[in-house]
Amino acid sequence: MFCPNCGAKNDDTSLFCEACGTSLAEAAKEIAESRNQMENTVNDAPVQPEVQPQEAEAVQPEAAVNDAPVQSEVQPQEAEAVQPEAAVNDVPVQPEVQPQAAQQVQPQAVPKKKFKIPAWVFIVSGAAVAVIIAAVAFVMIGISSSDYKKTVKAYVTAMQSGDYEKAYGYLGTQNSEFLTKEAFVKAHENDEKGKITNIVINDSYQTVPNAVTKRVDVNYVLESGEVGYTSVTVQKAPEKHMLFFNKYDINTEGIVVNDASITVPKGFELSVNDSKLGEGYISKDNSSSSTDTYKLPKIFAGEMKIDVKYADIVSHSETVEVYSGSHNSSIANVGRSKLEISEAAQNTLKEKAKADVKTLMQAAADKKNFSEISSMCSTNKKDAVQRDYENGILYDLHSSYRDTTSLTVSNVESNIKSTAYSSDYDTGLPNVKVYVSYDLAGQYNTSYSDTPYEGYLNVKGLSYSISYIYEDGQWKISDIYLEASLRAKN
Repeated sequence: MFCPNCGAKNDDTSLFCEACGTSLAEAAKEIAESRNQMENTVNDAPVQPEVQPQEAEAVQPEAAVNDAPVQSEVQPQEAEAVQPEAAVNDVPVQPEVQPQAAQQVQPQAVPKKKFKIPAWVFIVSGAAVAVIIAAVAFVMIGISSSDYKKTVKAYVTAMQSGDYEKAYGYLGTQNSEFLTKEAFVKAHENDEKGKITNIVINDSYQTVPNAVTKRVDVNYVLESGEVGYTSVTVQKAPEKHMLFFNKYDINTEGIVVNDASITVPKGFELSVNDSKLGEGYISKDNSSSSTDTYKLPKIFAGEMKIDVKYADIVSHSETVEVYSGSHNSSIANVGRSKLEISEAAQNTLKEKAKADVKTLMQAAADKKNFSEISSMCSTNKKDAVQRDYENGILYDLHSSYRDTTSLTVSNVESNIKSTAYSSDYDTGLPNVKVYVSYDLAGQYNTSYSDTPYEGYLNVKGLSYSISYIYEDGQWKISDIYLEASLRAKN
């Protein structure tokens, strides 16, 4: 079959031209009509059984018939012209051929080919169906994920079951270093937990259709039979879900506390949930000469761990409950009554005090100037310590009527009566008083009378104190209350 449009040859069974795609239905119809007409013509013609070979080759009916089905140009009129009359003039007239004989020379029908659908039809059809299915699935998933009530259900279920990491994922975007997943888990890790067996979510009367935020009431029943209620607010997220659909996050109102403050003694380090706060969080307007007030822009309501530290002197940890609401903006005040001098610091001070008693007494016995021992003393308290030294032990050992010639300090003991943290009033620095006891022995000269007198010093169990300030990373003397009494105690 030849295409009537482009002339390309195609199979007789083709419905469309394989070259240009033109429909071949009309051409096929014409070929079928020509074939039927040809077969009818052959059946009506008389059969000449003894036709001479030479003349039979010129007008062979079988040849005409066999060639007819495959030639698209064969017209019915041309088939009619091929009659055996030309051969009748040359051969004797034969008796009429029986119908059975006519049937024997009928041309065999050409077997019809099965219709074959091009592969590209299946490919295009399958792709179209896949696109439609994907589009429907995309829309259904998008609509389902945009259901704010499903978001609320998932959030409340996760919270009640204790899956706080999952619950955190439903919260709106957080922009504070304290609103981390770890902080959220810490805030709720001790909450009561229970599996929800039934939950009902309804719009609150406060919910306005098409509003940016929606408030819903949640009623649920736990596996234990306990009935619970909560109210949750959702808000439209700034980004779209799957590019086209609204996304809802849990509103953090009531979950996050704004501008929370923590007050600690001056100079203390503060850590919240193991995260150290820098000096940039200290509010100068809310601090004083003895305290620092830290302000946290945003933290989670719930439990929060607080750690305060001053070098290796004081270390304190506590867990506070943070409630939502403006009246809870001051969430913690770590007072001195909560703080204790560390055992390590106590041991350091007791040993230092024992050594300092001997140093100070020997310096006084040797008539050393205060400048020679000033490095032992606080810079801020140097004048006061100098007076204590010169008007105290130095005067006791060397006065207008008495001069100590030799001195031995022995049996020095020390202790700290109060381990509670305290700070110096003037500097705000840690301040510790150490009590000391000691024995003195030695010789001295006196001039109570006109005749000089040589005496012996033997004093036991003297009990006085030395106070220290933690200054520039070291314990420095801030106060001396020591005496070298010459009254013998035997």
